[in-house]
Amino acid sequence: KLAGLENGNAASPSSSPVPTAAKTFPDLSGMALLRSPEFWLLFLSMALQDGVAVMYVNSLSSMRTALHTSSLPTSATLVTIFSVSNAFGRLGWGMLSDFFSSNRTWILCMTMIQMCFSHGLMYAFPSELILSAVLVGTSFGGMFSLAPLIVCELFGVRRFGTNWGVMALAPAIGSTAFGALYGRIYDSNVRPGCTGCYGDYCYRNTYIYTTAATGLGVVTLAWLARRVAPR
Repeated sequence: KLAGLENGNAASPSSSPVPTAAKTFPDLSGMALLRSPEFWLLFLSMALQDGVAVMYVNSLSSMRTALHTSSLPTSATLVTIFSVSNAFGRLGWGMLSDFFSSNRTWILCMTMIQMCFSHGLMYAFPSELILSAVLVGTSFGGMFSLAPLIVCELFGVRRFGTNWGVMALAPAIGSTAFGALYGRIYDSNVRPGCTGCYGDYCYRNTYIYTTAATGLGVVTLAWLARRVAPR
């Protein structure tokens, strides 16, 4: 056996190259997590992306009613389209990220670009509820597939439950803020003496703000992706 070792005949570890991974940090939690710029960049992007997506799906019924047309599916059908798209988005974006696992943050940035496009579409074509439901749904699903992975990769697995719990506050904050924005704009367009609002003008201007917000989200995630890029 010793001779074999001396002659180099013993089995040796594989010399195949190991794929380069995104820059990682020591296990972070508590105040150390809150002092991390990467945490706040991801937190902000989740608040923006989740916030506008939840606002959208919660407002589908009121937008469908405001358009007051028989050419669109029912509110229930639109929500179903959103939900099915969300499921496919979780699967599709998750699978795609496995091919680019060196820095999944760029894939998350792509889902934000899709979200930005879908909200811009809603401003340009405010009655395009079917296509927007598909686009917002798949983007929203992608975020939920990728964000936990990124939290785990960047901040470690030892305190993942706590870290993800803190990060999950971002969607709650974002959805509350953007839901209030939608409600304020919708209510401001209700004519005196009327109990409802009819026409795309009731909600259209909301999508100026949500498009700008998701544009900021794209910049935020691109910045984060560059910060954690492999060195």
